[in-house]
Amino acid sequence: MKIKKWMAVVSAAGLFSGMLLAGLPAGKAMAAGGPPAWAGKYNVQVAGPNTTGAGIMAGAALGRTAGTMNTSVAQFLGMDVSALITARHSGKSLVEIAAEKGISEEQLINFIVSQRSSQIDQLLKDGRITQAQADQCKQIMAERIKANVSRTTVGPNRSGSAGRNAGRGA
Repeated sequence: MKIKKWMAVVSAAGLFSGMLLAGLPAGKAMAAGGPPAWAGKYNVQVAGPNTTGAGIMAGAALGRTAGTMNTSVAQFLGMDVSALITARHSGKSLVEIAAEKGISEEQLINFIVSQRSSQIDQLLKDGRITQAQADQCKQIMAERIKANVSRTTVGPNRSGSAGRNAGRGA
């Protein structure tokens, strides 16, 4: 019985130290301000340093609270969510779909910005983000929304990630 416990402890210690040793080169590279060596080898983009941390935290809180905008945008465009998703999967951008409904790109962007702004304000009111995080989110939001409503691809936008300086790769 003692041997089994001893073996379990030794195995756990070996696994833990292996994980530490495997993470050491990546941690050193990130601390030096660059991506780990394996990032280029596997064509992986690694987020750069986030100087404030505000974007990551606020973006994560907003995503958990708001989720996708499909329902709101579909209602704004006067269509159901499944029709919106089908149109997006066929290769149309939100701007193209809105134009078919007689809604300009500016109207669409203003609608989405107002929806997200109210969600950010609610997170701030609930104490889930700070004023600095809310300000940072609102500062970059319109630019990102403009780029995203013109996208014809579906799924997460992999050109950047949550937070300032994110998405800088090897």
